[in-house]
Amino acid sequence: MKFTKICFFSDLFLRENKNNIFLNAISSAHVIKKHPELPSVNNKKNNKINKNFSENLKKTIIYFYNLIQENFFFFNKKKIELKKDVLIVSSLVNKNHLKNKKDFYFGDISQSLKKKKESHFFALRNLTNFNYAELSKNKKYLKNRLILSRTFHIHSELYLIALFIINFFCLNFLKFFKKNNNKNIFISNFYKFNMMKTSLSNMRLAYQILYLVKCFNSKIVLFTFEGHAWERILIKLIKKNFGNNVRLVGYQYSSLNKYSHSIFKKRGFDYDPDYILTSGILSKKMFENSKILNQKNIINIGSFKNNRKKKNNSNKNLKNILILPEGFMSETNLLFNYVKKISKNNINFNFIFRTHPLINLKDISKDLINYKNIRFSYSSSLATDILKCEYVFYRGSSAVFECIFNGIYPIYIDNNDGINIDPLFFVKKNSKLYSNNGFINLDSFLKNEKRKFYKVRNYVNKFYSKSNFDNFYYKVLKKKI
Repeated sequence: MKFTKICFFSDLFLRENKNNIFLNAISSAHVIKKHPELPSVNNKKNNKINKNFSENLKKTIIYFYNLIQENFFFFNKKKIELKKDVLIVSSLVNKNHLKNKKDFYFGDISQSLKKKKESHFFALRNLTNFNYAELSKNKKYLKNRLILSRTFHIHSELYLIALFIINFFCLNFLKFFKKNNNKNIFISNFYKFNMMKTSLSNMRLAYQILYLVKCFNSKIVLFTFEGHAWERILIKLIKKNFGNNVRLVGYQYSSLNKYSHSIFKKRGFDYDPDYILTSGILSKKMFENSKILNQKNIINIGSFKNNRKKKNNSNKNLKNILILPEGFMSETNLLFNYVKKISKNNINFNFIFRTHPLINLKDISKDLINYKNIRFSYSSSLATDILKCEYVFYRGSSAVFECIFNGIYPIYIDNNDGINIDPLFFVKKNSKLYSNNGFINLDSFLKNEKRKFYKVRNYVNKFYSKSNFDNFYYKVLKKKI
């Protein structure tokens, strides 16, 4: 099915079930963008998995058992010392990031809030492979931060399981009485086991944050905004419980592409944020054109990614190329295989392969005996690798912006699948190579392409502007309810 039809039917499903929060919490109903790895209701792999009901039931029982092993206890209300005006919802993608003073998504916002004497607290979604108990041992790194567990209070867990059972069996029963047309066939995919199971984690997350808002008596909830289901459910639940007494502020921190969809979609019915903070002038215009919110509620605060490092050119090897895959195993393997292919004909170049924080290096084949000019980066800092390189190969990674701000020229690797996931889609005639062509001479190609660099950087400055915290402070925080 065409991408436009997938978007149309998915949006229709959400509108028709606007009063059913559980169904609105299904991840694949919110089409983020066209991407080879993002979940889709029309994904053949997903459909194949869902055919075996008993197998999925067994996996789900194991899933709940593992959750119980983690811990039902979530948060000790007695430990709360102060009222927190601002609750910031971010994510922990790597255990080592706990040691950083700056947040992975919001940068040094904590320092800015302290200067303005604004009380605040971080709630971190756990996207690592470590459980809540293990991560919480690092108490010295958790001052003013809480890692959200993968379970909630036991009564909440039982409530969510009951919602799942009611919706799953009722909807799968009722679908047999509906007409067998394209719309109903497509929408019935949302009733499949693996699709509906995503509601559990999305609703749990929203209820956890709602609980914290009540505990801290917060007036502003600031969260990363990409168009995901959990974001919309969080908005709905807080508006349902607090009305207009809590302001909901979504921050568009990540890159967009030409197929970005749900982030620009006006959902209505209390599913839209009160404010949207953008990373730059270009993304601000995109939101304004979408008419998701009134223009005065769309505010550009820039991005900490627009930060130039001091370079020591004497240490830079002009023959080093940085490789930046996204946090998907398939994307990591695609770029890894491409680099192995192209490295044989370009032995005068060194390829530094830096995996995404979500990818474990142990999962990648490291048999590089015959590839002397490829090595993996073990540095915890992207900035360290940036200082060594002159070029960067990428596909959908937003880290390419930081590279550009620091003088590294970007080369997009096109997979020839008709899906453009380039975050630099707004750059006219952007440089690219094709993953099926491993025989190109990089010396001549890169020499010609690098002449475009200054035009590329000018475009990128419009997407990721220099960070301007004052815009957020005076237009949102100063208007505290």
